[in-house]
Amino acid sequence: APPAYDPAPPPIASEAARLPVLRGIGAARVPMPRSTWRGLLAAPILALLLLWAGLATQRALAGDPEAAARRAHARLRRTLAALAAAEDAGRRALLRAWQRDAGVRLKVDHAAPTAAMLGEPAWARLWEEADRHLYGAAAPLPPDWPARANAALAEVGAPPPFDPRRIVAARNLYPAMLCVALVVGGFLPPAAGAVGPGPHFDSRNDPKQMAPRETQQNGVWGLRPQPPEARLPPAANDWINHYNRGRAAAAARQWQRAAAHAGIAWVQQPRSEASMALWTLAARESGAGGRVAGGLPRPDDPAAGLIGLASARGWQELALLAMLLAAGGGGALLLVRFGHVPRRWGRVAGVATAVGGVGLAFTLTGVNSYGVAAAPDAAVTWRQVVLRPLPIDTPDGEARILLAPGTAGHMEASFLGWVRLELPDGRSGWLRREEIIPVWQPRPVGR
Repeated sequence: APPAYDPAPPPIASEAARLPVLRGIGAARVPMPRSTWRGLLAAPILALLLLWAGLATQRALAGDPEAAARRAHARLRRTLAALAAAEDAGRRALLRAWQRDAGVRLKVDHAAPTAAMLGEPAWARLWEEADRHLYGAAAPLPPDWPARANAALAEVGAPPPFDPRRIVAARNLYPAMLCVALVVGGFLPPAAGAVGPGPHFDSRNDPKQMAPRETQQNGVWGLRPQPPEARLPPAANDWINHYNRGRAAAAARQWQRAAAHAGIAWVQQPRSEASMALWTLAARESGAGGRVAGGLPRPDDPAAGLIGLASARGWQELALLAMLLAAGGGGALLLVRFGHVPRRWGRVAGVATAVGGVGLAFTLTGVNSYGVAAAPDAAVTWRQVVLRPLPIDTPDGEARILLAPGTAGHMEASFLGWVRLELPDGRSGWLRREEIIPVWQPRPVGR
């Protein structure tokens, strides 16, 4: 006789269940804090600017037409002060020093000036009296000679001071433009690039979009259930832990939580095929918009191939190496330009600068592709939540910003179970600690 019932078909394994369960601990390398990262990136540029300023100042001082006159004027003042108190035996050396510096101060272009070359009657008379005392037969120096020499020096006055505008003269513009190019090229791609406003909006205009916090089960309203694996906080930088949690949530059809853990696992280890497959599946099922929508980057983003080459910390270190190469080549070009290094090294320095500049643009693009996730204080929302202006449970209808699942931001501060989250577009607010999942650190860290 035929059976009284139809046997149930064998269960079909879901796509998430076919993904492997990973074992071990996958400690990911945490990116540098934003302040440290930008400071290290700016240090070679600052060193290059200081090198240029030093070389340009040295050249300007060496080519200053009044530098020798200023030094001679200072020596004349010291010589006259010593001459007023010197004995007859020591006056001859002081008078010779006075004549040598007087020719320099009056800019007499002659190796052995005479009184007729000075052009000043007072100085010419002083010079003749000094010559008679030095080379005449027992010709004494007039007693008022030091006083008249001081008066003549005071009448001439001190030479003009050094003009700082000579540092940025036309002959020094080439190094200045090189430094400006490095500054602009190094900072145009930001370290943790901002994107446009994410999927959040004014909840007062559309209160029906609020996600319910409760769900009906067996006719009884209760709290939304969470899987057992969500009760324990994951290790923030253990990508295997995030992957396994995301896989378990995907197997339970909790796609929003699965997408949050899977996205974090892929960001921490983008070269893992398992994490890429899980994040692709969870992002498709949950509708995660990716970095363009204010969340984590997705494997199908245009820059996914670039992201997968290295982690955020790896891109940061490569960017620093490229910056050092570009700055080192630029410094060598400055030394060649100012004549401190042979010109034959100019081509090598130019190639190093070009390679470093191209590598810097490429690596900064890799860092920027991670967006908010390239900072250790990054966190992502795993469900739809409201961003409150204060760390208190105000009614949901009074909150102005509603965050979609998967929105990423920076953890700025914490207070009694609340976390202040700063969005990529600059807006910030408070939400509960259990409403976000940190990407790298379990609590807010320095900027």
